[in-house]
Amino acid sequence: LFHYLQSALAYLVPPVVVVFLLGLFWRGANASGCFAALLGGHAVSAVLFLLSLLELLSLHFTIVAGLLALASLVIAVVASNRGAPPASEQISRYTAQRSDVPAAAGLAWWQDYRLYSVLVLAVATALVAVHW
Repeated sequence: LFHYLQSALAYLVPPVVVVFLLGLFWRGANASGCFAALLGGHAVSAVLFLLSLLELLSLHFTIVAGLLALASLVIAVVASNRGAPPASEQISRYTAQRSDVPAAAGLAWWQDYRLYSVLVLAVATALVAVHW
């Protein structure tokens, strides 16, 4: 059952993750590029899924996720570069910026996002080490 859940997520999630990360970290990503990545990524996903159902292609779900993420990334970058980038006023609140970091410098230690980032990384590393 868990294998089927992982396989389903490997076919469905990568285009969404690519669009989210591009929207967060790349100012050149636009709506048409992200929409094309979602459509194209899920189309490639459907083709790979049909090929695996017909037993013409046998790929592990982690490889499927990587291939779909790469295909979605290429589609998003190409489609975004063909269109105009969004205006900086539209995206300034939603994209990561270096100017956000000094604003956190005056906060108390327990309000610093870096502490929680390190804690999440440590817990994830411990979980992987325990279940390796």
